Amino acid sequence: MVDFKALRKSESAFSLTELALVLLGGMIILAAAVPAVNVVLDQYRVILAAQGISSQLHYTRMKAVSSNESFSVQFATASNTYDVRDGANAIIAGPFFLPRNISWNGGSAGVTFPGGFVTFLPTGNVAAAGNGSQGSVKIVSTRGVQIDVQVALGGIVRQSKPYTSGSPVF
Repeated sequence: MVDFKALRKSESAFSLTELALVLLGGMIILAAAVPAVNVVLDQYRVILAAQGISSQLHYTRMKAVSSNESFSVQFATASNTYDVRDGANAIIAGPFFLPRNISWNGGSAGVTFPGGFVTFLPTGNVAAAGNGSQGSVKIVSTRGVQIDVQVALGGIVRQSKPYTSGSPVF
C-alpha cells in the first residue's frame, strides 16, 4: 500500500514570496529590454522603408525599359507617400506610405529630385538636369536614423547605410 501521509510530507512548492521575487526580477529585466527593442525596431523600419523606395525605383526603371516609354516616381512630402506613374501621369502603383515614425528628412528638403519626382526614360536613364532628373530622397526616423536613396545618371539606384550624423556612405 501507498503511504499518503509520507508522500504529503515530501511534497514541496514555491512560497508566495519566492514567486513574487521571481516575477519582480522578470519585470525589471523586461523594463530594461523594451527600450533596446524599440531602438532596433526603429532602425529596422528605416531600412525597410528605404528598401521599399529602392524597389519601386528599380521597378519603375524596368517598366520604362520594357514598355519603351517614360515612367516616373512621384514623392508627396506632405503625406509621406510616393507612387509610380506612367507617361500620361496616371498612377499605376501606389500610393506607398512610409512606416510609422518615418518621414522625409526636413519635409520637402528631404527630396532633392527637381519637381519632387524622378522620370526614367525608355533607355533606363534619367535626365541630367530639369524636372524629373537625378537626385535623392532622405528618410529619417524619430530617433534620427537616416538613409539616403539616390538615383544617379544612367538610372543607377543606390541606397546608403543607416547613419545618424555626417554624410551618407553608399
